[in-house]
Amino acid sequence: MRYPTHLVAGACATLGLGYLAQVPIGLPEVAAGAVAGLLPDVDYVLPALERSRIPWLRRLAGRIGDSGLAHAAIVALPTGALLGGLAALASGRIGMLAAGVAGVLVHLLLDLCGQIGVQLWAPFSRAWIAFPPWERLRPPRGGTVELSIFSGSSAFLAWLGGRALFPYAVQLLERLQGGRP
Repeated sequence: MRYPTHLVAGACATLGLGYLAQVPIGLPEVAAGAVAGLLPDVDYVLPALERSRIPWLRRLAGRIGDSGLAHAAIVALPTGALLGGLAALASGRIGMLAAGVAGVLVHLLLDLCGQIGVQLWAPFSRAWIAFPPWERLRPPRGGTVELSIFSGSSAFLAWLGGRALFPYAVQLLERLQGGRP
């Protein structure tokens, strides 16, 4: 899946997990969920880090990039939870924890259903896992399935945003009309 799809899916997953866990979710959490939706794709910037002048950063980037650890569930989910937990402690907003977990989880699920799949259990297993198991049935990157996910998630976010802004729009219209109904 492409970055915009991961962004809007991470935001929607944050709203969904916040609702299921009955955690207050606001705009900061939605933005954090969108960013967390991109977190496993850190392996795409690792080649630049491998050219770093800092030795330990070069070694770390080499290990993560070579092993597929960025998309491994046993690494990505705890990392998302840790970063979300740290953001929750720093901001005092408990929904940040849900945002970190939801964004990373939906990223893994979307890539699992993509053309290539993910090495879900790396470093313990190098096997690529994809759903459905038959390659010809998997949706191509940027195809109609991805467009549907992106469009549906974007429409949902726009609808929620419109609902949140509606009371302000009504108040503004009443003020503009001079208090007349």
